Amino acid sequence: MFFAMSSADAGRMSRREQSGYLWHDDEWMNDRQHLIPKVSPVNLFAADTTVFGSQLVDQIQRMGYTHLCLTQPAVTANADECLLMELIDSCHSAKIGVILPWSPPFCADELDEQQHCSRLMEDACSLLTVYHADGLFLPSPDDFLLYDDSPRCAEAKRNLYGGRENLSGFAFLHGLSETIARDFPGVMMIAGECSGFPMMTGSTWLGGLGFHLKWNADWLDSTVSYLRTDAMYRKWRHPLLLSSLLPDSTEHRLFPLRLHETQQSLLELLPGDEWQKFAGLRALHGYTMALPGKKLFSAGSMTIPEVNEGETTNRCEALQQCLAALNQLYREYPALYAADHSPDSFQWVGPWDCDNSVIAFLRCAPGEDAILCVVNFRSIFHPIYRVGLPHPGTLTEVFNTDKAQWGGSDQYNGWEPAVEAGNYNSFPYWADLCVPPLGCVYFRYHMHPSKTVRKNRFGTLPVSLRRKKGGVHAT
Repeated sequence: MFFAMSSADAGRMSRREQSGYLWHDDEWMNDRQHLIPKVSPVNLFAADTTVFGSQLVDQIQRMGYTHLCLTQPAVTANADECLLMELIDSCHSAKIGVILPWSPPFCADELDEQQHCSRLMEDACSLLTVYHADGLFLPSPDDFLLYDDSPRCAEAKRNLYGGRENLSGFAFLHGLSETIARDFPGVMMIAGECSGFPMMTGSTWLGGLGFHLKWNADWLDSTVSYLRTDAMYRKWRHPLLLSSLLPDSTEHRLFPLRLHETQQSLLELLPGDEWQKFAGLRALHGYTMALPGKKLFSAGSMTIPEVNEGETTNRCEALQQCLAALNQLYREYPALYAADHSPDSFQWVGPWDCDNSVIAFLRCAPGEDAILCVVNFRSIFHPIYRVGLPHPGTLTEVFNTDKAQWGGSDQYNGWEPAVEAGNYNSFPYWADLCVPPLGCVYFRYHMHPSKTVRKNRFGTLPVSLRRKKGGVHAT
């Protein structure tokens, strides 16, 4: 079969010798072999061009992103090829990985022929060998997985079972994932938007396609729809925040804060005056960073259109500083990345406060302090806001998007909130917190040993409580 290649030598037969480029990234390439993407911090910055070269690398390094993800093909001529190699070499020197898009031209029927499949395999491997890429991004996996069923096709093709699924396409992507995992350790495979195929990121030996991450388009659509709504009316759309975060045991998710409308920035999308727009944008980034999955941000998520002199310019600079601090914090706390796929890494502690448009949840990792994230999507200040907690412990505020240095109203927790014993929202402990308007707050939650608790869907119950006919009674 075409995917039984013994090495990546096929890719090396491409343009490497012709380019004559001298790489300086041996240390990076050696270290990458020991990288396990699923348990490592992965925070991508999406860019459409390589034109800005060193300026782009400096910006990504200053902001603290782990990878550059190019979303458009970067090579159309020999000059572009050299520029791309220089960019990737510079990124590796700055400890930044590079993800390249891969959208080869092909016809679905070609996947039935070993010759064409070998050519596609060679093309994918050449991006990793010639350009030292650290991952491949497939914008449209459906091109491989489905036969074209659009009206422009004279006759809709079907597989031997009568379905639209391209079985040869499944076999090819399965083989490509196995080849890359074997010959390019540490390299990521990222699937873009697709038609809901399960097990895109499942292990190949379990029948999955072996990708490392899958683009979470449902979350992006739900979040954008929620944010377009005026803050006063968001309580009626609160379920949008919850439905897209339901546990998914079959996929490793990538949360992309990147709009489909490339000409519109997130600041333009948010309602309210200028202060509310900037505060909402900071809170959105804080909320996204705490979600159980890897992250992708773009220039549109932080670009401010038509910046004028004065106060707006200062707010732009403050926003950049806030996001840089957030990216650094993401790397420092394993609870935010080390166990993204585990059901135990995410727990709601306050999902249903739709009247105030506030949500609260925990991020956890084995052997590490948890992170309590509280997000307020309205411009109402809560000097005392109570949340339930599963264990006794200590809380320390470690990040707040409302700090004055970032253009906020400077409402923060200047003390360590006390964790008190007592039932609240089905939790055996609670704490009163200061929650700023249109803000996101992180607390380091150092848990102390306590009685074993039993989880329910949205909280916990002490093991001493047993549900009996007619209600809950203590045993």
